[in-house]
Amino acid sequence: MAYNILVINPGATSTKIAWYEDTTQIFEKNIMHSIEELAQYPEKAEQMVYRKELILKTLEEEGVDMSKLSAVACRGGTFGGLIGGAYLVDDALIEKCMEPSATHPSSWAAVMGRDIAEKYGVNAYIYDAVGSDETTRLAHLTGIKGLYRKNRTHSLNTRAVCKKAAADMGINYADGNFIAVHLGGGSSINVHSGGKIIDCIATEEGPMSTERSGSIHYVDIIKMAYSGEYTQKELTKYLIGGTGLKSLLGTNDMREVEKRIAEGDEWAAEVVDFWSYQIAKYVAYMASVVYGKVDKIVVTGGAAYSQSLTSKIIERCQWMAPVQVIPGALEMEALATGIKAVLDGEEEAKLYGQN
Repeated sequence: MAYNILVINPGATSTKIAWYEDTTQIFEKNIMHSIEELAQYPEKAEQMVYRKELILKTLEEEGVDMSKLSAVACRGGTFGGLIGGAYLVDDALIEKCMEPSATHPSSWAAVMGRDIAEKYGVNAYIYDAVGSDETTRLAHLTGIKGLYRKNRTHSLNTRAVCKKAAADMGINYADGNFIAVHLGGGSSINVHSGGKIIDCIATEEGPMSTERSGSIHYVDIIKMAYSGEYTQKELTKYLIGGTGLKSLLGTNDMREVEKRIAEGDEWAAEVVDFWSYQIAKYVAYMASVVYGKVDKIVVTGGAAYSQSLTSKIIERCQWMAPVQVIPGALEMEALATGIKAVLDGEEEAKLYGQN
């Protein structure tokens, strides 16, 4: 029996949807939302209704027979209390999604998804949510009493690409040790062992990215914070949206950077070399978590399309383990595959608060 799965993955200015028959994608659509459109719906409840109506309209335009719907696979939100894998979207999870602090659109997918699912008498699920945390106690500790690391990483895509890398090696994902490097607007590096993400370097902690500064000495950040040049909101926005490549080269587009390098821009080439240098240092740092026993290093994310960058990462990291580049993101496929496993009885969906 083939399952028909609707996938919903909202972002800040877009809502990606896809329709899968089992793990075969029938169509994918990225519904874009202009700033002007979103401004008409300042409350998140209003915006969820607006986005849900667009989803249903798009499905109708694509000629989808919704009576065949088997389940809705939703991107999971940024709130805590989650581990990897599937969760049934029930009242407890919806309540968490609707809390005032759940402002990231990834939290809204479950609400929109369950509304659609209930209409057709099926279940909605989230999978490998943004806020998932399987890391160890040691990975949470810091040198300041009472302050703990928030180990947030690109769980959905990195687990998907590590599973693919394991399959390419002919081994089970749970039997290998992998280091995944996700490179995009925000970058993260994580360690997969025993089928779990046991430690990670979050986007604010490690190498820079296309729009983020990465790790900066805290004394320098303190000086910036008290310089009088920024409010807290302005400094936060700058550090997570205006730094990295955007600060050094004035662009967050790696295609533009590649073009500059091809035209002989030495500074652009040096910045890419510096970025790969940073990444390699943090990969080696994470290799210590599994005592250097790494089966494969996987490089993924939008910036992984850049051969200028990935070739240097391979050159600097291949002494640790083979490096495989899987550019882009497998998020939609990962959501559909995860929920198919639930429908097949291969994985049991958890209930929020009952991990």
